[in-house]
Amino acid sequence: MSIQTPSNLIYSILVCLYTSVSLCAQTNQADTLHFPNSKGKWFMGVDSQTTTEWKVSVPDTDAWITVEKKEDASGVWITLQMNEQETARNTTITLEKEEKVLLIPLLQRGIPTMIMDHKEHYEYGYFYAMPDWGANWTVSVSPQTDWGGHVSRYGNNEGYMLYLPENTSRESRELFIQARNEEETLGITRIRQIPNPLPLSHTHYTVSGTETNVTLHASVTDSLTFRLPNWIILQASKQTTDGVDYTFRIQANEQKAFRCDSIYIEKADDSFRSTIPVVQYGHSLYTPVVDEYMSDTLVQEEHPDMNLFTDLSCSALKPDVTLRKIKRCPNAFFRNLGMSMLRNEYDKEFRIQTYYAYMDPYIQAPQNGITPFSRMDNPTGIAAIAGQPLVILVEHDVPGLRLKVQNLDVKSGFDGYGGINYDLHKGMNVIHSKDGGLCYILYHSATPETALPVKIHFASGSVNGYFNLEKHTNPDGSLRWEELLSHAGGPFFDVLSPYVHFTLRTEDFRRYVSDVKQLLATYDTLICHEQEFAGLKKYKRWIKNRLYIHSTDKAMLYSSPYHIGFQDQQLPELLNPDLLKTTYCWGPAHELGHALQIRPAMMWTGMTEVTNNIQSMEIQRIWGNPSRLHTDSRITNGFADIYEQAMNVAFVEKTPFSYLTDCFDQLVPFWQLRLCVMDVCQKEDFYKDLHERSRLINDRWDLTNGQWQLEFIYNSCIAANMDLRPFFRQWGWLTPAERIYNTEEDTLTVTTQDIDRINTRIDSLQLPLQMHAAAYITDQTLHLYTDPQALRPGTAHINTRTGQVLIEGATGAVAFEVYCGEKLLGVSYRTEFNVKNLSKDRTGLIVKAVAFDNQRINCELKVQ
Repeated sequence: MSIQTPSNLIYSILVCLYTSVSLCAQTNQADTLHFPNSKGKWFMGVDSQTTTEWKVSVPDTDAWITVEKKEDASGVWITLQMNEQETARNTTITLEKEEKVLLIPLLQRGIPTMIMDHKEHYEYGYFYAMPDWGANWTVSVSPQTDWGGHVSRYGNNEGYMLYLPENTSRESRELFIQARNEEETLGITRIRQIPNPLPLSHTHYTVSGTETNVTLHASVTDSLTFRLPNWIILQASKQTTDGVDYTFRIQANEQKAFRCDSIYIEKADDSFRSTIPVVQYGHSLYTPVVDEYMSDTLVQEEHPDMNLFTDLSCSALKPDVTLRKIKRCPNAFFRNLGMSMLRNEYDKEFRIQTYYAYMDPYIQAPQNGITPFSRMDNPTGIAAIAGQPLVILVEHDVPGLRLKVQNLDVKSGFDGYGGINYDLHKGMNVIHSKDGGLCYILYHSATPETALPVKIHFASGSVNGYFNLEKHTNPDGSLRWEELLSHAGGPFFDVLSPYVHFTLRTEDFRRYVSDVKQLLATYDTLICHEQEFAGLKKYKRWIKNRLYIHSTDKAMLYSSPYHIGFQDQQLPELLNPDLLKTTYCWGPAHELGHALQIRPAMMWTGMTEVTNNIQSMEIQRIWGNPSRLHTDSRITNGFADIYEQAMNVAFVEKTPFSYLTDCFDQLVPFWQLRLCVMDVCQKEDFYKDLHERSRLINDRWDLTNGQWQLEFIYNSCIAANMDLRPFFRQWGWLTPAERIYNTEEDTLTVTTQDIDRINTRIDSLQLPLQMHAAAYITDQTLHLYTDPQALRPGTAHINTRTGQVLIEGATGAVAFEVYCGEKLLGVSYRTEFNVKNLSKDRTGLIVKAVAFDNQRINCELKVQ
């Protein structure tokens, strides 16, 4: 059976419905068939007994449905067009055989419209909706916008969140929000955002510490009222052809620390209000003077007046340089620089630093089969000022030396990460950054331990500083944290430890971080443990770059090559080490798990949101949290938890593993391997060795997705030194299957031939069988495997009306199975559970208690 779930607006699902109708029945009307609103093709079986002479039809007026008798007369293909209306539509399928006629009513559901507070508005920010759609639904925006509008779920199926940036254009723009589950579209909403009635030319200002004028254009001639801080003065207003230009004077900041406030704007009739944040860097005793010839991006490497200094980075004056020599220097830039150094007024700590090469993350990534870690291990503590020349003096040439200027407030792609890179050469470099931002040196090598260090001098720009735990810890153990953070001169600040690098809003660090050392130690523990769990330490593959985490206004946490984004709204928990060690650890562990996923060997189609959560479960466990497979509230199908749901879907309904639709259901067998092989069988290196086996074959691009799934079984057997096929067979890994995901090219196919080949390969290993009831192990029953007890099945009380099963007096049982004859009806590891579709025929009911070693004994039965 193929299941196709594409992500575009028109959904096509091909499902075989084994709903049979009989042409020999006496009734002339069947029950109504209900179909989703999707476009698709369905099969309805027809039991015509001995004859194939029957006809099928629908009214000619219903052009949205066609029916076709299958060639072997075993049933009917029903093809439906998408119902784009909100109301359902009906028709009748007619089956005719000789004198008998069977009428089958058919209903196709419509598309319900989502309800939001605003359908047409100019407001911007986050908007929330809480529809009642149950579980396992997705929400998306179409078409993908280039102006930043996006939508995502929040909570555990609680609702969705729409983000709209301010519309500063002169035109309306719109998007469509679509929600759907596996079968049908649940709703489509058209959101139209009209232009801001008072478009403004700027949304924020970031300026240097010197006195500065800024101009704000408002596309309106009406009178505006401004409320300003005492260091911002409205200088003038000037009518233009399409509005008014307002000029503000921002006075010099005499303090070393930055300051921020806002320009508050409103119209006299109270029809519009807006706030424009203003950030001004702190004052520096040194003020660079940039000559006219420095206005070009590239300037000469060596200027004649550099001979005042010891090297091309101009990091220090030559010993024989005197005040007279400096005054005679014709170049104002170098004269001013030399004078500041001579008077010991030049703050060199962040302006002049020696930078060392780091491993090129793109070299290690393919070797480990993962996404690359940070490229930004060399922060400078310098901020480029928008529109002002940035002068960088480099001691000597090194291969591939570049400068990155990143402003997370300026959307690059979709989150501000990245910025613009500039090549650097020895001597003088002058660049012009349109948006400004924090500066980072990109210096990477395949052999960083032998690469030459390079001294770099930022002779202009503003000092923002950064905090590096290794560098800024005093000999007595005290930290310079409060000092450096208080002097931070911009909206963002860099904080580093040996394994993590944060770039978050300065105010968020001030607001949420009370113990930076504990915070960094907590993240270092998380990062190191996940690397060790993946075998990177054991196999000498330790990642030599930090994990880079930055602030984002996206409504989620996410992982991408080189970086991870942290949603601003979650920072109160993610920057509190005590809270982080609770269930809040899941988000960071999940995103780092994505970065460490071996692709494709452990991330074949369908596993993107599954195998990374092995790491999430591991981190949750080491910090003493209950298993999410027991506690997660996403379950809505009447089962006690994810374990119980997954077992019943896989074992009772005999659903192949690749057909499991919930990523947490799919996670269960991966985590059970950790519990059984590592905890019970005490093979502590199992997942380390399994990851390494996966890395060693990760370049096998000739394998299909289904073959990668089977290869995981083979590698697991080798890593465990046990034949684990009974476990994988029970979970449906060794069942022929085909599942189409987003496209026909993105298909997972497990064939009988592939299964035979993997069985032959495992047989040749001659491994001992794994004898535990591994498919029933849970976090709560682990002790029954590590400290087993004699099996006493107890008494099973069954209520056939409600389906409730209650086990009393049992010991040593890791699970219970309910049968009607040979048919398995339900399973659970609990002593109180419910069984769906429980037969009211009491004669065939059996309840079996399962021991840790797969022994089974029938329970005494009491049926109500």
